[in-house]
This record gives sequence, C-alpha cells and structure tokens, in this order.
Amino acid sequence: MSYLKLKDVYKRNGVVGICDKIVIKGGGLLGIKLHIETLLCCNLYDKHSSLYSQIDFRELSYNDFLRQKDVNPEWFTSSKLDDMYAAFNIEGNKAYGYFKGDLIVCYGWISLKYLRQDKLLLLPEDGYLWDDYTHHEFRGNGYHTELVKFRCSQLIKYGKKRALSITARSNNASRSGFLKTGFIPKVNFLNYKFGTRPFKSTLNYNGERLVIFD
Repeated sequence: MSYLKLKDVYKRNGVVGICDKIVIKGGGLLGIKLHIETLLCCNLYDKHSSLYSQIDFRELSYNDFLRQKDVNPEWFTSSKLDDMYAAFNIEGNKAYGYFKGDLIVCYGWISLKYLRQDKLLLLPEDGYLWDDYTHHEFRGNGYHTELVKFRCSQLIKYGKKRALSITARSNNASRSGFLKTGFIPKVNFLNYKFGTRPFKSTLNYNGERLVIFD
C-alpha cells in the first residue's frame, strides 16, 4: 500500500483503519479474503423521545429505486437494482429514504426477521438495520444519523426491543451515526473465505455462526 493511500486511510479511519487494511491485504496475498466488522446494539426501551426526526423520511418501493437509474446511474447500477429487487422479496425487509426533487438523498433498510438478509433468524425482540447510503453531495450533513434514528423508531412500531447493525470496523463515518443514536459496539469479528468457497463468519449470534454467500 502506497504512502498516499495509507495517509488517506488514516485521515478517514485512523490507526484501526490502517491496521485493518494491512491485515486484509496480507490475507489477500495468502488467498484469503477478509472483512473485519463490528456488531453494534441499541436497546430501544427508553428511546421513544430521542428518535424524533424533522426529516421527511418515507417508506420506499422497488419502483422508487428503479427510477434512480436515470437520476443517479453511478450508484444505482443494474447489479445493485437486482440485489434490491431480491431484498424486497425477502420477508420482513423494508426500505426508507429521503428525497430532494427526484433524487434519493439517503436510504437504509430494516429487517424484522433476518440478520444479514435471509441467512439467520433474528430473535423476536431484535430488528436489524442495514445497507445505509447517503449521496456523496450530501454527506457530512447528519442525514445518516437521522436515518438511523428514524429506522429505530420504525422498529419500535413493530414491537422490537433492540436494534442491531453491522459496520466495517474502520468505517468511522457509518459508526458515528450509530453511536450518536445510542448504539454500543458489542464485538468485532471476521468474515473470511478461501478461494471460491462461501464467506464464513466468526460472529456468534444466538448460538449460531453466520454463513454468508456472495
């Protein structure tokens, strides 16, 4: 990794980011693909009053995303839209976002049933926040934090007592929005794969290990 690349990683993600990049790069040289991630948790029992948002988020449909292919084609590629179509067909998945004109400024998903898509059942009291995105022109304005708060409020409406999310350990920008809402990092873990085998994870949730497919 070049000096300028390390400097950029340090600026965005600190020492942890540099260490993670070195570990991931080293694993790649050995034929091992690695992701170092963090499970974050937030108890929702006393969060009702702190989750109010002035931003007009709304639930999104697949057609909302499909129309973004003309507005923001760099992000909403055919491959990403295929993934979103599949996500809408998994029970318990819902997407929320905020528009400015025809542009989706930010969006994020909740799952009421599964951790990491359809790979592992959530405990009945848990909900999962995932796939957060903010358009590059609007980053740094607090939209992600507000989106985390809004989705937590939706989990409460569905009777959930705890919110979970997973971020890359070195992704300070994403982690910040969760920490400001009351999330606490619970455990760091590895996702890893050898060659063409499926990803596996060291994360233990409710006594089970994750197996993650590409």
